[in-house]
Amino acid sequence: MRKLIEILYFNPLTEFITMELRNRFLFSNRINSILIDIFYVFIPLMPFWLILGLFIISFDMSEKLFLEAFKIIQFVLISISAFFFLNKDNMQGRSIAKRICGFQIIDIKTGIAPTNLKCIIRNSTIFIYPIEIIFIAFYPKQRLGDFIAGTAVVETIKLLPKTILTDLDSNVYPKISVIEVLVTIIIIVNGFVLGSVFSSMVLANF
Repeated sequence: MRKLIEILYFNPLTEFITMELRNRFLFSNRINSILIDIFYVFIPLMPFWLILGLFIISFDMSEKLFLEAFKIIQFVLISISAFFFLNKDNMQGRSIAKRICGFQIIDIKTGIAPTNLKCIIRNSTIFIYPIEIIFIAFYPKQRLGDFIAGTAVVETIKLLPKTILTDLDSNVYPKISVIEVLVTIIIIVNGFVLGSVFSSMVLANF
């Protein structure tokens, strides 16, 4: 698993794109951190989209069956992406992007890194992320998810992205619990339900 993570997330292409996101876009360091987070969560899963897409195409199936298979695969891959995104800050409140840009999430009450559960709740606003980016323009230290979870983002020392692998190997940080997995799943399912309802409402107006 560690080797797979290293291949997907820490290769010349991801390193190049990360540097481009940091240096070429004239956004604040905070917004750049969000863009890099989105990149690291979703882009490395693209090979799986491609492989599974080719797998479906290779079979001779009807259009209806093809669409059903595509919906199932799409659901699985988006769910995996959402799972990673919801749990991306579990290592002391520092995702890969936050290490690169020099940020850390803290619990407002304690002033230290929040629990895994708080990080998950904080990231539950993934499904309205465009609104979150606008929110950050006015409140750089606290986006909507921070207000909900009682957390804030502070500046700290920058670290190399690969330090997250060292942290994984050290087993210093608590593993994600069953409750945290269940909360993550509930958030993902609710996100899909709300997305389906919203899509139906939009289509009904056309």
